[in-house]
Amino acid sequence: MREQSDYQRRHLLATIDDRRSSIERYLQEARPRGRRLVTVAAVSSAIAAALTAGPAFGGQTFTSTVADGLALPSQALVWRALCFFALAASLIAAIATNLARTQDPERRIAGAEAANVELEGLRTRVEFGKVTVDDAAEQYEESIKRIPWVDEHLPAAAPDQAVAAAGRGPRRRKPASSRGGAARGKQLPGAQPAGGRRRG
Repeated sequence: MREQSDYQRRHLLATIDDRRSSIERYLQEARPRGRRLVTVAAVSSAIAAALTAGPAFGGQTFTSTVADGLALPSQALVWRALCFFALAASLIAAIATNLARTQDPERRIAGAEAANVELEGLRTRVEFGKVTVDDAAEQYEESIKRIPWVDEHLPAAAPDQAVAAAGRGPRRRKPASSRGGAARGKQLPGAQPAGGRRRG
């Protein structure tokens, strides 16, 4: 009965470690993504405002100066170019803002960080036997229910295999006669040498 309890505890610890690895991987990807969306929205809005500020304050004098400086044949080209780039910057700012609002990266990042801290404390209590396995499993389920947007990344080896390997203990060494590498090149007593004939 105790062996089964120890197995369940090791299995739960491995499950917590795997989930915390998934959360940390999510945070490593989500933090810079959220910053990029905010930065793109702010920069695009600033560019759109700068493109429209010149004609708004300078009027025809501004467009004439730009046309003469760029050797353009008409001031209309200046207006069209400014309107086109201002429209493109505004669209980029709107898309980035809507993405940031829809995905809500700040709330998701905060939720993932809080769940990671809860799982860290839960792992410590399980490791030192401060909580039963059943109660710890319930607390684990409650923690991960609050972060459904974090995908679970399983390790290369399944947790059951890792726990089973940890509980088997050291492997027994095979006899020298059954190991191909060790038996190779050794002559058993009374055996005929390879490639030769037995002398009478």
